[in-house]
Amino acid sequence: MDEDGRKATGAFRIARIWYAEVGGRARVACDLAISSNGGSGHSEETKTLFFEVPGEYGKYLVWERCDAFVVLLLHTALAAGYDIRSDVPMSSDLYHNIAEYVLPSLTKNGPFDIRVEAETAPPLERGNGIGTGLSCGVDSLHAVHKYSAYPIEEFRLTHLCINDVGAFNDSLYWKAGGANVRDNTYRRARAAAEDIGLPLIETSSNVAKALRLNHFLTNSFSSAFAALCMKKLWRRYYYASDGRDSLSEFSLKGWCGSKPSTYEPFLLRALSTPSFELMPVGETESETEKIAEIADYDIARRHLYSCTWDLDNCCVCKKCIRNLTALDALGKLDGFSEPYDLGYYRKHRWYYMWKVYEGRDDGSSAEVYDMLMEKGDPQMQEVSDIAEAVEEFDRLWEEDTAEADKKAVARIRPYLNRAKKPNFRMARAYEAGRGVKKSHAKATECLEYCLSEYKAETEAGFQSVYQLFDLQWRLRRDDELLATIEPMLEYNRPEAKARLARMYAKGRGVERDPSKARELMCEAAKRKPLYRSEYEKMLKESEEGSRDRPFISSGTHFSLGYSPILSTMTSRSSP
Repeated sequence: MDEDGRKATGAFRIARIWYAEVGGRARVACDLAISSNGGSGHSEETKTLFFEVPGEYGKYLVWERCDAFVVLLLHTALAAGYDIRSDVPMSSDLYHNIAEYVLPSLTKNGPFDIRVEAETAPPLERGNGIGTGLSCGVDSLHAVHKYSAYPIEEFRLTHLCINDVGAFNDSLYWKAGGANVRDNTYRRARAAAEDIGLPLIETSSNVAKALRLNHFLTNSFSSAFAALCMKKLWRRYYYASDGRDSLSEFSLKGWCGSKPSTYEPFLLRALSTPSFELMPVGETESETEKIAEIADYDIARRHLYSCTWDLDNCCVCKKCIRNLTALDALGKLDGFSEPYDLGYYRKHRWYYMWKVYEGRDDGSSAEVYDMLMEKGDPQMQEVSDIAEAVEEFDRLWEEDTAEADKKAVARIRPYLNRAKKPNFRMARAYEAGRGVKKSHAKATECLEYCLSEYKAETEAGFQSVYQLFDLQWRLRRDDELLATIEPMLEYNRPEAKARLARMYAKGRGVERDPSKARELMCEAAKRKPLYRSEYEKMLKESEEGSRDRPFISSGTHFSLGYSPILSTMTSRSSP
């Protein structure tokens, strides 16, 4: 990228910061002026951001320095190319760290060169409190367990916090709803804090919605913002890392589009100053290692909650599966009968073992897989045997010789109707007539088994609805398609809309309606860019394409991007 391409395209200006009391709660607020020179021309707008705490903690809010709001804006500014200017002074130690460490390192490995401009002032006096967040997830409870009774008193927790700075969004909690999950998480945190015996500070903020922050990419910045807003309280604030050894393989390459946990070893230390210690916890420990450490912790056994699907642990989302299988491998499952339905888990354990196997290579369940195999777990061993046979089939199939095809079929034949993967491979063999006599009926018979398995998984609550739909589509079970996809349509899921669009485009399961198909595929593409090419293909195939193009203009920001705020700043013409 040339130098001009790296120059800032807009600016954030922190115009003022002030303290207020609203309905018995205390608030620090900021007027933020946003100017942009991109997209369809110059534009300006002002947003008022706030962070709120219970009234008795109002004296700890910081309005005399812009530290918290600068840190909050850093990711978006660096990703979108926005300078940060402040009419409110910044603490000299934080300004030094941002100017000398954060900006040089992140701009070198990012798309833009930006500036942070503010007068400096001496840091405010630090407080005496030691805090951490209490979401009741694995990382959170690991940090609480470690520091609530730490042997050296000066490192021991004095306060717990529950912050609303972006985690409770409808994109993540699409099934239960972000607001419902927030209320439930706060309720759970209150109960856990009471059992722990420490005060809980319940905060709220509008920054995530006002700035349209992508919490997946900005959570470390927004969490640091929450702590800095109450800097007068803290001597030290612990930040729970998210269950990966990010220190051993640390790199800033591609940081802008990566989870902050990948570069937290740098970021948190760079934001930590003599007047404010922001300390990572567990940055060299895997999620399984953390689960092992809290497996005998009474608080975790009563309050552990990592679900991304429901108000209580659903047992079927990715995080629930991770926790249950890790506890199983550790031999600690029985201690968690309160937060999890262990009867459900044991009934469907075969499904869970496949999820462990499938995650062994990407690191998400490698340790769990190794532990179960070392223990000689019969189900895990059977899954591994079947999967290895399937992998051998794929290798032989690539050779594309008559002899290799026969060996491939022989390798998976013993496992037919024991798992979906062998049946899918055998269906391929029957359809191609390779290694077996060509037979559409036999291929369909193999796929029927897979169909029944997907139906059983969907009825049990597992996330197999899209695989079920796609196989029904393949087998031309058109009368079943709508009923299968309807539950996901109720949640406005883009994956469901894309499939309904295909139904309307082909007139399968519904009356053919190309216009409706394009409209639905457009809505799916806005939410999930991978559907854009399919939408554009629909336009090309339609004589009415030119009239439909306003659904998605050529200037629309389709990339997942570095922060959703980009869609309002750099794509003013977007629908």
